Amino acid sequence: MISITNLKKFFLGFFLILTFLGLGSFLAKADISITVYPLTHKLVLSPGQEWEGSTTVVNPNDFAMKVKVEKENIVGGAEGNISLTGEELSQYGLMNWLYYDENEFLLQPKQSREFHYKVKIPDNAPPGGHYAAILFKGESAEETQSGIGISGRTGTVILVEVTGDVVKKAEITNISAPQFITHGPLEVSFKIKNEGNSYIFPEGKVIISGIFQKKELSWEPRIVFPGFERTFSVKWNRTYLFGPFKVTVNALIPNGPALEPVKITVWAFPYQEAIIILLILILIIWGIKTFKKKFKLVKVSDLEKISTEKKENLEK
Repeated sequence: MISITNLKKFFLGFFLILTFLGLGSFLAKADISITVYPLTHKLVLSPGQEWEGSTTVVNPNDFAMKVKVEKENIVGGAEGNISLTGEELSQYGLMNWLYYDENEFLLQPKQSREFHYKVKIPDNAPPGGHYAAILFKGESAEETQSGIGISGRTGTVILVEVTGDVVKKAEITNISAPQFITHGPLEVSFKIKNEGNSYIFPEGKVIISGIFQKKELSWEPRIVFPGFERTFSVKWNRTYLFGPFKVTVNALIPNGPALEPVKITVWAFPYQEAIIILLILILIIWGIKTFKKKFKLVKVSDLEKISTEKKENLEK
């Protein structure tokens, strides 16, 4: 017959075994870290031209790490999103023009090194945007090392514009702002659609102008891929605004044309404060009228004259 004490020991031992196995499984799958910079190269190259670049790869871990190097084409999407594709043939692909000498290397703990590569543009390269990523994946240098796994891939995005018949065309669409606000901040958002054949980084200003107030706001330039839109926004951090305001979005493509401006109107009025002020004025006017009804105001000179007349009457 199994005693209660032996039964407790059995379950305690079984629990410890499960805990150990679960912890060991977790450690075996633990990720390791890898850091790279820069994250992006933006280039303008001509057919037949070569460019040499590098990415610094850092091992921030306390153990040696083997780094594997890969490359993939990039497909751009809406809102600047990118997707990696292993397809060698792509309208906007660059990976077949990207070359490097080694596919893996070793990094000691806390060590960093520059990884060099070349971009060679073919003589018959189609003009416009072409994109790829050079990717780095870290692995344990010792396969039996406990608690070490495999890192996710990270790398540098390479954006190339091949010169030639490059079409740079875009349109401001879907401008959005409140029709009426009582208080700031005033937020304005809009989309820019890339209708050309190369990536763009639109720049410009949003001009907010009213009768008494005016403000010019800039946005951070971000990539817009061909055929897609991206949302941009600005914010005027001012609490009290008095409209109407004319909001004008002016944008341009660097080394390209200016876009057709887009305008909307926003009304702003802090009616809560206006109501309070109006009520205070009404109370002040009412108080003055009430005071005048109850009390007769007399000039000091008139008081002296009345006092003198009363005194003379008494003496008589």
